[in-house]
Amino acid sequence: MPQVLAHVLSQLGKSVSHQLSIPELGRRSLDNVIIRYAAENNYFLLSRDFDMVEEDWFRADVKKHNAGIFFIRTAKVAGREMSLWDIARLTFKAWNNVEYHATSKSLPFVAIIKANGNVSTY
Repeated sequence: MPQVLAHVLSQLGKSVSHQLSIPELGRRSLDNVIIRYAAENNYFLLSRDFDMVEEDWFRADVKKHNAGIFFIRTAKVAGREMSLWDIARLTFKAWNNVEYHATSKSLPFVAIIKANGNVSTY
């Protein structure tokens, strides 16, 4: 999720951190390192990097670390990329569903945040 969005959610009282604000992580952290760190610290990961699902290591790491990951699909809609504003609106719209999914589903899981704000297991 964009750093500014993580900051706003945090200011609104949601338990959210961006990877850049976590000393053990940083801009150059690999996806598998971030997944492991999130799982080990009982965090859920929210990402727009859906391409990692296609990586050979992805499913094995999610299971190995018992991780919970949410993806916002930011692919082109009507021929254009989602703007930061679009991503923020969708995140706010879906947030209650994200929290519900996180507390009601067993780990590990991979979930998709859909354009209507619903969340479903992938």
